[in-house]
Amino acid sequence: MATISRGVMCVFCELFVATIIATLLSVVAAFGGAHENQEATQWASKANQIMDVCSPGSPPFRLIEDIKVWTKDNQWVAGTYTLIWQNPDAWRDELALPDYHEIRVGGKQSISFLRSQPYWTPAALHARPLAGVTRFVSRVPTFGVTRTHDTVRGRVNVHCFSGKPIRSIKAEGCFDADRGFFLSSADSASSGIIRTEFADYVNLGEHFIPRQTRDYRDDRLVGEVDIREASLTHEADSGAFAPPAGATRIGGCLLPGFPKPIAMPSPGRRRAKVSGTVALEVKSDTQGSIEDVVVVEPLDPSLDSKAVETIKKEWRFQPATCSGVPVPLETVVLVDFLRSLF
Repeated sequence: MATISRGVMCVFCELFVATIIATLLSVVAAFGGAHENQEATQWASKANQIMDVCSPGSPPFRLIEDIKVWTKDNQWVAGTYTLIWQNPDAWRDELALPDYHEIRVGGKQSISFLRSQPYWTPAALHARPLAGVTRFVSRVPTFGVTRTHDTVRGRVNVHCFSGKPIRSIKAEGCFDADRGFFLSSADSASSGIIRTEFADYVNLGEHFIPRQTRDYRDDRLVGEVDIREASLTHEADSGAFAPPAGATRIGGCLLPGFPKPIAMPSPGRRRAKVSGTVALEVKSDTQGSIEDVVVVEPLDPSLDSKAVETIKKEWRFQPATCSGVPVPLETVVLVDFLRSLF
């Protein structure tokens, strides 16, 4: 059997990364208590406002992060991420890893990007969801919430929500009960338990962001982000946001409106001698039609082919948007296959 996985590394991105759950929640019905769902939504909204350093009117800033990711080759890969932000129409970021280098420059409803590789490498696949401001969007179940509970972590009072927003997925999100900071998310699906923890919040202008982010898969540490610098800056010269030579320009923005799935069928039931996850990079046009599917991290040749075939022929989206304008979409998806019992 195959299931569409989600979590830190199962993401939609329009040359940016945000969690897949945010798109799915827009089309699933809540089956938890209405009061709990509303309360969770209010807490998530407050946390997002606290962390939204790119909100209208926010001052220019520079963000530099050290990133480490654990790959399927059983080794740590270290790199850096840098973001220079002036406003939604003037920003520049850079992801630098040993086997991958990417520069993006934002203009008015456009992004110019230059990559050292035509597709993300496995290390880039894991690093991109951790890098930059998109990870600050709080991942908490606001649909299907079935339980709230309070606890204490060290000296911090914690308020948590848990539920089952989508069939086969259990989710939990926890907040600092006194300050409203987002502290952690945990998702349990067929692929295992994925947990993200945020700590040591620092202020950037009127907002606060976590200095430390840690990702765990089945209690194994698989990703680290440490903010090296987060500082307000003066407005940069316009030349700082000139696209690099050879860059490709597409429609887009740093934080576009989420795409909405129209059809996302699972690759379906089939006998499999192995279980695990295949990672694919998916590109769609401004109509939401699939243009290209590439296996980034393979699992098994036959299962890889099944996943590619299903996505190419059957997946459709309403496209991501920037200020209401449809933009191209680049998607990284994890598809989980379970070993057949019969």
